Amino acid sequence: MHTEYTTAMILAGGSGTRMGEGVTPKQLMMLGGKTVLEHTLAAFSESGCVSFYVIVTRHADLAAMRDICQRVLPAGAFALAEGGATRMASAAAGLLLVPTQTDYIAIHDCARCAVSPAHILSVLAAARQSGAATSACRMTDTVKQTDGQGLICGTLPRECLVRVQTPQIFSFGLYRRAFAQAMAEGVDATDDNMLIERLGRTVTPVFGTQDNPKLTYPNDLPYMAWLLSQRKGEPNMRIGHGYDVHRLVSGRRLILGGVNIPHEKGLDGHSDADVLVHAVMDALLGAAGMPDIGHLFPDTDDAYLNADSLRLLREVGRRLAEEGYAVANIDATLVAQAPKLAPYLPEMKKKIAAALGLGDHVVNVKATTEEHLGFTGAGEGIAAHAVCLLSGGTAGR
Repeated sequence: MHTEYTTAMILAGGSGTRMGEGVTPKQLMMLGGKTVLEHTLAAFSESGCVSFYVIVTRHADLAAMRDICQRVLPAGAFALAEGGATRMASAAAGLLLVPTQTDYIAIHDCARCAVSPAHILSVLAAARQSGAATSACRMTDTVKQTDGQGLICGTLPRECLVRVQTPQIFSFGLYRRAFAQAMAEGVDATDDNMLIERLGRTVTPVFGTQDNPKLTYPNDLPYMAWLLSQRKGEPNMRIGHGYDVHRLVSGRRLILGGVNIPHEKGLDGHSDADVLVHAVMDALLGAAGMPDIGHLFPDTDDAYLNADSLRLLREVGRRLAEEGYAVANIDATLVAQAPKLAPYLPEMKKKIAAALGLGDHVVNVKATTEEHLGFTGAGEGIAAHAVCLLSGGTAGR
């Protein structure tokens, strides 16, 4: 009796330039205590349908990828290939390592690390029926066509359009034939469905939910971390509180929530002394059980002299995402006798939210006076309180 043999080709060779310069390649980024590659491999492994894995990656990442595969995959059940400059070149390198006994090949972007095992099985079931199937989403937005100048000139029929994702699963014989023809004709396809289409064959779309996004931009990290925590059924809600205070002095700019506030005095400190952002950072770090900003960004380090606190907040957000935390909400209060801060609060809210890759609705910023009581009431300084709620994370695992 023939046992079905499925090979998963995981494309993990991108440079991740849209994540920003100098950052870890996204396939090796940490989310919820695991790398993106580990999450992707876990989904395919848990589906129970994969016999062999081919991981296509950059030369610079081969050693790190091999270490991961040796740790999480059975010995002899995987091979690594060095990718090329294009998707076609990478697929060609991987194809050389696919076992000849393969019945079905599942091609998947490593950056879609929240794909569910159930969805993988659904796409495979469709491929068994038609020979070619792909993960897809229905269009919910109206889609417009633009002219050569980028101006809208028409409306496309939404009911005839789908958004295609991965996995894309094909009968191996069909895929090899389609790939060979495309290579012979010099075609540079942007996805593997195109190869099948060029043979005059159709591909079956398997519609899932919106929980199979591709990790592309820094703002995608919190959502991806939340999806992964939900997939594991780990809501793990955690509350954090932050407090900070700085003295008002002459000769300094007053910066609150990343906004320059006109005032005769500014806040004294090693960085830009943004007391609001400092309180927010300590609330987030506290909720995650991480060291506070004095430990992460010490005032004895000249690297943080006059530092933009929003830049430091982005770093805090990155650390939270690596540990699998998503920010549910932030509520902050500034305590200042002067100046009047109400006109600037909406912009503060937007800047804090943007630094963390969040929607404006997730962040709230308020201001109050202390009726001339205490050091803030006397105009000697400004204080800020912040509370936050995080979900997900590695705590308790």
